[in-house]
Amino acid sequence: MHFSTDTKQCWNCQSKVDRKDVFFCNSCSVIQPPNNNITFFGYFDSPVSYELDVAKLKRSFIKLQAGLHPDKFIQKSQIEKDYSAQQSALINKAYETLVHPLKRGIYMLELEGFNLEEKEMTTNVELLSTIMDLNEKLVYCQDKKTLDEMEYEIKETLEDCKNKSASNFRNCNFADARESIVRMKYFFNIMESIKEKRLLFS
Repeated sequence: MHFSTDTKQCWNCQSKVDRKDVFFCNSCSVIQPPNNNITFFGYFDSPVSYELDVAKLKRSFIKLQAGLHPDKFIQKSQIEKDYSAQQSALINKAYETLVHPLKRGIYMLELEGFNLEEKEMTTNVELLSTIMDLNEKLVYCQDKKTLDEMEYEIKETLEDCKNKSASNFRNCNFADARESIVRMKYFFNIMESIKEKRLLFS
């Protein structure tokens, strides 16, 4: 579920705020404070799924920000300005989390009680060996062609990680999903290192 079953009162008109009234009161149309009982998926009226329609997510994000941006509330009361800023910031955070495959996976694991530490290490010896080899290769890389080849290989590996993560989440295999997300995290780190290395050839 995306929404809390609790009903609350609108701070402005005291009407009951239905759980579907995420951003504005259905009675007086005044902006409401953020509802922390709603998942990031719920903000975009999306099911909790790793296999997101990113294009649809972006359209929903743009539409929401158009209505919630603080610039729309310049002539409103201070409390409405404050709620607008809070809602807008929360929507930004939710979008940035869901649009990125690694952040989305980490967030979905958190929803299921599987938290990942920021610098969590894997115990997979084969994976650690692969990462060490890639880092070493990157250190000694002296030409753009080799860097391009590495980037292509990492992109393919990341795509495989995404597919495995999607399958694991779809089948509610959260322990396996956790492993695939940890693997993905390592390869995204390699990709960032490749981007940094590429600056030396620009």
